[in-house]
Amino acid sequence: SAYGNKGVGIRAGSDSGVSDCTVDDSGQHGIEAGDRSMVKTCVASTSVSNGIDLASASIAEGCTAVSNRLDGIHADQNASIRGCVAAHNRSDGIEAGEGSIIESCAALYSLTNGIRARSSSILRGNLCRGNSEDGINMFGTGSRVENNTATDNQRAIDIGPSSNLDVRNSASGNTLVDFTYNTNNVMGPFTNSAAVACPWANIEF
Repeated sequence: SAYGNKGVGIRAGSDSGVSDCTVDDSGQHGIEAGDRSMVKTCVASTSVSNGIDLASASIAEGCTAVSNRLDGIHADQNASIRGCVAAHNRSDGIEAGEGSIIESCAALYSLTNGIRARSSSILRGNLCRGNSEDGINMFGTGSRVENNTATDNQRAIDIGPSSNLDVRNSASGNTLVDFTYNTNNVMGPFTNSAAVACPWANIEF
């Protein structure tokens, strides 16, 4: 564990593993991991930069990132982020580069977006609640956004310019609009009735 470091709390090089660590009040990133690394069951809080910062082709699993000044979890391209919680961060809760998977995570009360991802990614089974901007911001093309729940954000899900698939999501209590999308995307039908919804429907309730 690391507390109050002036620089990075824990820094791991490429092809490394970091597990079961707690990092608090770091002067830069809480945990920084190089290419092809795994960060598992760690907690990063109140860092000056990102809570957990992952280079390309890395994995975060079962981690918690709370009250960091930038992103809770920030990953370069081809990342896998599963079963993580990001709450009360001052930028995005979770942000990942192209070709990433973000699954079964909770992104809560971020000052910008709950989850933000780029092209050719999969966002599945996440909860995004109480974020100041979008619950999910899908920036780019060729991604699949499926079976997510977005409540009490400004917008639930904002889908990129074209060639994205958005199905089986649910939205409620968002202050501006539930779904924002361009017609060049493939969207499941929208309904507020589960009784008549097809299996691919996006439900507003």
